[in-house]
Amino acid sequence: MRKVPSCGHCFHLECLDKWLVRNGSCPMCRTTDLCTTDDNFDHDHL
Repeated sequence: MRKVPSCGHCFHLECLDKWLVRNGSCPMCRTTDLCTTDDNFDHDHL
């Protein structure tokens, strides 16, 4: 599972990766703010 940090929605890793190749937003809520400023964030779990 992979979590979108700005909205907290979780998706299957491959599904989210395929989506993000074509779209720059969360598949659920369409937020485009996909970045985080949390220095403790684990970037492997975007």
